[in-house]
Amino acid sequence: MTRVHTLAAGQSHDNSRTLATQQQTQKALASAAAAPTERYRRIAQAAYLRAERRGFAPGCELQDWLEAEAEVDKLLTQVS
Repeated sequence: MTRVHTLAAGQSHDNSRTLATQQQTQKALASAAAAPTERYRRIAQAAYLRAERRGFAPGCELQDWLEAEAEVDKLLTQVS
């Protein structure tokens, strides 16, 4: 019985840590929303990763950018 209580207490501590991490992430994204250069950097990074996943084949750069832009903007509006 004691072991069950210890496990539950440990899980509660882990949940608190997870919540704190989520709150820190939300604050970081909110500050990014205020900084256009940070938004641009995040879009560029996401677009690059999309291009990398498709082997940098030419002809889809604009689509990569637009999808990355939508992805980043969605994340930023969820935080606001």
